[in-house]
Amino acid sequence: MPWFAHLSAGIILWRYFKLDPIPAIIGAVFWPHLFLLDKIINYTIFPHDYRAHFWHTPIWGLLGFVIFELIKSGWGLPLLAGHLSHMLLDTLDAAGIMWLYPFSKKFYGLGLWADYHRSGFTNDFLGYLSDPEAEAVELIMAIIAISGFFS
Repeated sequence: MPWFAHLSAGIILWRYFKLDPIPAIIGAVFWPHLFLLDKIINYTIFPHDYRAHFWHTPIWGLLGFVIFELIKSGWGLPLLAGHLSHMLLDTLDAAGIMWLYPFSKKFYGLGLWADYHRSGFTNDFLGYLSDPEAEAVELIMAIIAISGFFS
């Protein structure tokens, strides 16, 4: 999913589940991508799928929970919730994620739409825009997130 879907998930966690917004959004958008370092690593040092890295797994969310609780008490749960929302959204496409890592490196995905970064599109955003199912999910999440500001 594009970054704005993950941002919408973080906002939903904040507004509807009353979680602290900063760690919820960090967990939903930045933590699974190691603050975007995974993109730099994938395009320079190890050119392969960013979802094949350790930090795009649920166990990385658990590690984040511990780290953020040590840094600031009360931030661990919102970060973990944000991270798991990111993992759930990434499970919807054909690529999926490694839910059982480190016990298995198998990717689990529901295949509700194609995984565009593996199918020739150079930009996830353009790929998802061409898929009506993915865009429907994006639109619904954005509406829920935006309506949370008025509740």
